[in-house]
Amino acid sequence: MTRVLPEAMHARIDLDSFERPPIFRLIAEQGRVEKTELKTSLGLGVSLIIVVAADASFAAVEALEATGETAWMFNDVHAGTTAEARVIFTS
Repeated sequence: MTRVLPEAMHARIDLDSFERPPIFRLIAEQGRVEKTELKTSLGLGVSLIIVVAADASFAAVEALEATGETAWMFNDVHAGTTAEARVIFTS
């Protein structure tokens, strides 16, 4: 996620906003992979993130779904300080 954000921007991702593929539970349990690693390295199965203006978010989701894609809103992107994590996961 940090790769798509300008340096001064931070994101808050609601983990309850999407269903993670079951394979990630298996990887965590059988591979003993930490949840942090599943989030940061494997992206919990999210293959593409598109950042749009808040007032365009519903239209963007509708447009993607109209093409057959599965789309949802994670949460928000906001200005932040360098002292805080660039991506914060909530649930």
